[in-house]
Amino acid sequence: MPTLSTPKTLLLIFLATTLIYLPFINSSLFWDDEQFIYSNQHVKQFALKEIFSESTTSGAGEPSNYYRPLTTLSFAVDHLLWGLNPIGYHLTNLLLHAGAGMMLYLVLKQLKIIQKPALLITLLFIIHPIQTETVSYANSRGDSLFTLYGLMGLWCLLKLLKTQQQNTKEFSLKMGSVVMQLSSNSLVLGAIGFYVLSILSKEIGLAVMGLYFLSVIYWWMSCFRDQSSQALLTNKLSIFFKKYSHPTLTLAATVLIASGYLWLRSGPLKFQESINPYPPGHPYGDSLLVRLSTFFKVIFIYLRLLIAPLQLHMERTTALVLSPFSIWTFGVIALTLTTTFLGYREYKRCHQPLIWFGSFWFLVMLIPVSGIVPINDILYEHWLYLPSVGFWMVMYGLIRLIMKPERLVISFFKYPITITMLIFVVLSWRQNYLWSDPIRFYLYTLQFNQTPRVHNNLAMAYADRNQHQLALEQYQKAIELEAGYPQVHNNLANIYAHLGEWEKAKASYQKALEINPSLVQSHLGLIRVFVETEEVKLALNQVQLMKDLGLSEDDAKRLIIEINAALD
Repeated sequence: MPTLSTPKTLLLIFLATTLIYLPFINSSLFWDDEQFIYSNQHVKQFALKEIFSESTTSGAGEPSNYYRPLTTLSFAVDHLLWGLNPIGYHLTNLLLHAGAGMMLYLVLKQLKIIQKPALLITLLFIIHPIQTETVSYANSRGDSLFTLYGLMGLWCLLKLLKTQQQNTKEFSLKMGSVVMQLSSNSLVLGAIGFYVLSILSKEIGLAVMGLYFLSVIYWWMSCFRDQSSQALLTNKLSIFFKKYSHPTLTLAATVLIASGYLWLRSGPLKFQESINPYPPGHPYGDSLLVRLSTFFKVIFIYLRLLIAPLQLHMERTTALVLSPFSIWTFGVIALTLTTTFLGYREYKRCHQPLIWFGSFWFLVMLIPVSGIVPINDILYEHWLYLPSVGFWMVMYGLIRLIMKPERLVISFFKYPITITMLIFVVLSWRQNYLWSDPIRFYLYTLQFNQTPRVHNNLAMAYADRNQHQLALEQYQKAIELEAGYPQVHNNLANIYAHLGEWEKAKASYQKALEINPSLVQSHLGLIRVFVETEEVKLALNQVQLMKDLGLSEDDAKRLIIEINAALD
């Protein structure tokens, strides 16, 4: 097969993305799509000021420490164009995933990975079933959006390194130097600007700074493949940074931007920061050693999912590792020593440290979710979206170490790789089929993990289809698993209210407010119940309680007018 031109290769990547996701583009919106999209007033009203000044879920009346204004803005644009038609949201996700794939290929080319392996790595990124959680789940758009911007910034940085090398070696004439200087300045602005956009798409975009540093080091080490570069540079990084001032400026700027962003979150924006979401006494929240020991186990779970992506599901968890002297810790040590040795062998033979680079890429992009800073979950499949690229780089480095270069090009078309990719396509279709219907999705998820959240969401899906008895059963199961989940009691009350069972509805709303007194939906639900049972004083008292919790005077008056109108 002849080598494809870059435009044809990019078209092939786009077509591969379409093949995987276009057949399921009419999938429903569900799970957290409610608070991030269809119940979010900032999205529905295209409220630019609030999108950029408040937390991502504040438009749905839920405080959080999520700050993803560009992702929320993209939802607002979709709503403006499509309303709540899910096709628009899934089409945008498809295009973003294709765009991320195309940028990945261009970045790999800048890293001087030859065309066919670069295409193979990109196609594995595009078609792997682990990516369905990011692409098929509308709310998970932040992962593909921050990745797209991050890769665009990385491409600018790598292009900048190449430009400065040419400037040093070739452009001694004054006019040539001026043109190159303008080009360098544009690339610096691009690398910095896209990094900012990556952070504003999702908080994990902060880690893209690590990829910037890794890429500079990789490029520096790879330059020693030819004598001209060897004469240009020395082994000392200090001299490298002095000769390459624009990339150095870019790296310094990313450090300042990351620091400023963290200050902004904790200062002017005043989000509901949850430094440690676990209650006192919880081993995961209290001990860094437990979190890191558990993360060592999670690394092997992630590797298994990338190698054999079977039984993928959304509500994934694992038992905590309470001792640092576990098989997982020793496994990570053994894995580190092995990749260090193989990476050294690869660098000596191929003069490219791809095994090392891919390993660090994988780890750097997982650091924000490693447990160093405790967050509200231990592992998610969509956290592998960009880290998976590092894994495939390592795999290519290992194959290159084993095989001769001329056989490596041919091996792209060998049966094992072709069969593996076909299996990935089929598994991705299967995952997209599961994601296409909420009831099917939740019933499948419950096979692996019985949690109140999944039972609650399944009940809501049944309620949306007027299957109220099935919804009641699922709400009861959720309460049996965790009675202190206020939203379940609120949703159960909604069903009772719909069925006209006012006393049961009243009791469930009151239970929800007992757990969370500021739950607005339950206050409004109780007012409705009191109106229906003609308990006027209780309805007005409920309005007063809402005023005490921060309801504005105008909204309170509006509620009172509605109560009186309903009673008349």
